[in-house]
Amino acid sequence: TGDIGEIDTDGFVKITDRKKDLIITAGGKNIAPQPIENSLKADPLIEAVCLIGDKKKFVVALIVPNVELCRTWGQVKGEKIESINDCGSNAALRDHFQREVDKVNLELPKYSTIKDFRVLSVPFTIDTGELTPTLKLKRRVIQERYHDLIQTMYPD
Repeated sequence: TGDIGEIDTDGFVKITDRKKDLIITAGGKNIAPQPIENSLKADPLIEAVCLIGDKKKFVVALIVPNVELCRTWGQVKGEKIESINDCGSNAALRDHFQREVDKVNLELPKYSTIKDFRVLSVPFTIDTGELTPTLKLKRRVIQERYHDLIQTMYPD
């Protein structure tokens, strides 16, 4: 079917990813991105995540912040966050995202850990073609649209 899954302790099959969404690193390691992305999205300040790493030496991430919750977080922390641009430029919020990435990385094999990330200043949307009507990521579109930004995370 093109699905990737696991069998739980009760014998039920749980679909966890799509085979076509697998990231195959330059080292030949297969990484299912959705479970990692979902772990990061467990943080309410993160609205969306797209892992990148196909044919690359390591995995990186594009993070879309939840602006409303980041604004509230900023008020509690004494940080001025009023727009999605502020989310990407605020050092305290970036540190928060780094701690979340570090926490998720602790649970991952070394080859699938996120080595770098960028906070985006625009959300993924259906209208811009980055999401399907069922709100799944269109990785190819995202990789094309953010190619230059992604390249900044892969030094020569």
